[in-house]
Amino acid sequence: MKKGYFLAAIVAIAIVGCGESDDSGVTVETGALAKSQFIKQADKICEKELAIFERKIAAFLKENEGEPPQDSPKRAADALEAIIAPSFERQIEEVSDLGAPEGDEEQISSILISMQEALDRGRSDPLKFVNSKDPFASARKQAKEYGFQTCGVA
Repeated sequence: MKKGYFLAAIVAIAIVGCGESDDSGVTVETGALAKSQFIKQADKICEKELAIFERKIAAFLKENEGEPPQDSPKRAADALEAIIAPSFERQIEEVSDLGAPEGDEEQISSILISMQEALDRGRSDPLKFVNSKDPFASARKQAKEYGFQTCGVA
């Protein structure tokens, strides 16, 4: 039961991924894409990362004999650093590299910064992070409002 719960929770977290610069290190510049093109390309990035993420989570569970990281601070930190953070950081970087549609830089920046801030909080307390219902709730809400079809919505 715990294995299934963990996988469902992590998959739900994984699909969040898809925001100007601040102290988070996230930089978003204006790109040449229209909003619909931007969403389509960002959603492709998220789909690609989700597939990679799912494979890595399955391997992680297999290596840990099906034991989810919710019960172990070490497994939580290992999952966060080896699987969760790299996946989201690639999404943040790749979506940022697309360049936001003109006039949408602040919205996209806010989404991506929210993702990075969630990861930063997770690094401070990995066990709390993996046991959270949705540590990316703010980014997920913003992504849905922006119009993403996969990133943050699926």
